[in-house]
Amino acid sequence: MNHHDEALKHFEEVISLEKKVKTELWTIPFSTCQIGEIYLERKDIAQATKYFNKSLSFTKYDFENWIHARIKRGNEKIEKLKSES
Repeated sequence: MNHHDEALKHFEEVISLEKKVKTELWTIPFSTCQIGEIYLERKDIAQATKYFNKSLSFTKYDFENWIHARIKRGNEKIEKLKSES
């Protein structure tokens, strides 16, 4: 198992606990954003977009602006990849 696969496994585990998370709400959108970034690094635009959009569906949590900035940067990279192909 490579590092990305291992990271995906752990981030997906965090997401699976979404209904149980009562504090540290930022962990769910952070995990979905991280999954999006992994897929982006793999150049899987569809999956990256899916997870970035899922991350954007969450609101009112700590570090929201920071996570949104990462998503914005990811979406800019997606647009660049699209224009290169």
